[in-house]
Amino acid sequence: MGKPWAKDMVHVAFGMVSLEEGTMSTRKGKVVFLEDVINKCCEKALSIINEKNPDLENKQETANAVGTGAVIFGALSSGRIKDIVFSYDKVLNFDGETGPYCQYTYARASSVMKKAGEFSGYTVPEVLSDDEYALISTLASYPEVVSLSAERYEPSVITRYAVDLSEAFNKFYFNCKILGEEEAVKNFRLALTLATKTVLKNALSLLGIKTPEKM
Repeated sequence: MGKPWAKDMVHVAFGMVSLEEGTMSTRKGKVVFLEDVINKCCEKALSIINEKNPDLENKQETANAVGTGAVIFGALSSGRIKDIVFSYDKVLNFDGETGPYCQYTYARASSVMKKAGEFSGYTVPEVLSDDEYALISTLASYPEVVSLSAERYEPSVITRYAVDLSEAFNKFYFNCKILGEEEAVKNFRLALTLATKTVLKNALSLLGIKTPEKM
């Protein structure tokens, strides 16, 4: 078409999306609109929130963020050229390798930081626990992950990283006391928690996924 920016464009191929009940076909009238899928995921997310945390403020807003994020994460979590079988239950699993799992991890880190309040400075201890070291290593690899994702036009690299970071933080959270430790240890672990919160928010935002402070 003679556009000057055409030389910079790249065709990015992707696989076919089908539902558990079968392949969609416009000719056969078997079509599911994305808007309907997102709305259904938001409704299911609200139902889960009402069950797990009925007193949560802004439940509908949070449910919308979780439901929409679940669809995005589910669509981008496999290699882009792979065919996808979309499952509502799978993408909304708060304990699986999903968007809601990563969002819940972010909310957990936010809760720790809110309870801690202000903290000033930290020093890295001479000896790190295995969980601290694993978390630091995962955080340090983030710039490389973003570069690799961009080079390959492959968002699943970032979804995989978000899950890995969430898993590393949750192991650290359960195995390393944070708020009840002495000041120096507490501040260092709060710094790790804040770093996780920041990087996880950044990674999910690259995918177009919101991060609620509470869930």
